[in-house]
Amino acid sequence: MKHIKLRKNETIENIGTSIGVKLGTKHRLQKMAKKGESYDGAIVRLMQTTERLALENERMSSRLAELGEKGTNILDISKVERGVDSIELDDGTHIVFTYNLPREKGSDELYEMDIRIKDTTRKGKNIDPGTLMIDPYQKAMINLWMIARVITVHFDPVFQVPSNTMIIDPVYWRQAAERVGLSEESYTHDILTVISDYERERNERA
Repeated sequence: MKHIKLRKNETIENIGTSIGVKLGTKHRLQKMAKKGESYDGAIVRLMQTTERLALENERMSSRLAELGEKGTNILDISKVERGVDSIELDDGTHIVFTYNLPREKGSDELYEMDIRIKDTTRKGKNIDPGTLMIDPYQKAMINLWMIARVITVHFDPVFQVPSNTMIIDPVYWRQAAERVGLSEESYTHDILTVISDYERERNERA
């Protein structure tokens, strides 16, 4: 093993290295980096996000197992009322979706949004919603925008959709869900499932 000589007050973690990556990987990293962020800073931030997501996945698995043991992870569909709302994308695409209306305050029944796209149009013409879901990032963004819309209407009228750099951060959504009073079931099944699917699909394409 090559001996590394450290300068005064220098740690091995701060020593620069040269790691070879493919040009395509470099370009992807450039797109994911924040303005003015170094490659090292972007990589560290992405690693931290991955670590946080892994922790949230563990919590989700534990929560699902707990609900399964209690027999409380099945919603009584006959008692669920559905609402309808919509969002509009920057390109003019209009997405109409349905979702479960929140339970009355004090209800001990589970609440999940269970968002489903009902209709998608652009310039007055129907389009296949699947065409909007090909890219994992856009798919996650659309689903989280719909979730944010439900939160704004039913939980917190001043709720702000996070920036593009934060919108797929599970820690942000954990804090937001707790702040607005969203149920643990909704956080797990609606929000964390979207983020987990995004991470899985992105890794499969890498």
